[in-house]
This record gives sequence, structure tokens and C-alpha cells, in this order.
Amino acid sequence: MRLIMKCLIGDLIKDFPILKQARSDAFEIVSKDPHLTLETHQKIRQKVLETFKDRLELVSIG
Repeated sequence: MRLIMKCLIGDLIKDFPILKQARSDAFEIVSKDPHLTLETHQKIRQKVLETFKDRLELVSIG
């Protein structure tokens, strides 16, 4: 929920180019390192695990 709240603070029209670039960068990172195992992606991996911990536990069950 905290992640969603941070997004509400921005201006979607003004920030669209930044958001578009961030999305593109994220897809590029995941396409090259799907499990975020490279050393350069460890902080991203940790943040994803912290943010989506509850949801990721459900994925491992199914």
C-alpha cells in the first residue's frame, strides 16, 4: 500500500516521460536478469522482496 501512496503524489501528465523511461528501464533489467541475481541488481531485488513479500508467498504455493 505504501508503494501506491507514493505514486499518488506525482503528476501523471508532467511526469509521464519519466514514468515511461522508468518502465522501459525496468523491462530491460528484467529481460537481462529475470531473477535479479546480478550483483548490480541486488538492491532492486531486496526492495521487490520487501514490497511484495506477501504476494510472492502466494505465488510459491500455486
